[in-house]
Amino acid sequence: MYDAKLPDGVCFYNIYGTSYDTPFDVCYGSEASPIEDLSDICHSLPQYSFVDGDGTVPAESTQADGFLAVERVAVEASHRGLLCDKTVFKYIQKWLGVEQRVSKHVKSSRVVDASD
Repeated sequence: MYDAKLPDGVCFYNIYGTSYDTPFDVCYGSEASPIEDLSDICHSLPQYSFVDGDGTVPAESTQADGFLAVERVAVEASHRGLLCDKTVFKYIQKWLGVEQRVSKHVKSSRVVDASD
């Protein structure tokens, strides 16, 4: 896994979410009062620490893929929110070389005199 490489000719782009508290680790019990019986976990409140990310994946982890990215882009969006984010869509269009075209359909009626 650590030696994985992309095939020649494959470009890698990385879009990841930021600006959401993302769980980093969780602790049950404490140094002063450790949990000695696993069944006690069910009756304990966990203590979480948070880092920046998309609410699911820490931003730091998203950048630790080990690939040489053509571009890495942080977007203020949640994990699932990235799927419908307009900024993400614009980056994908840019990378694919696709321009967004605005349709300029003009609604008009043409009346033709069939007797001419």
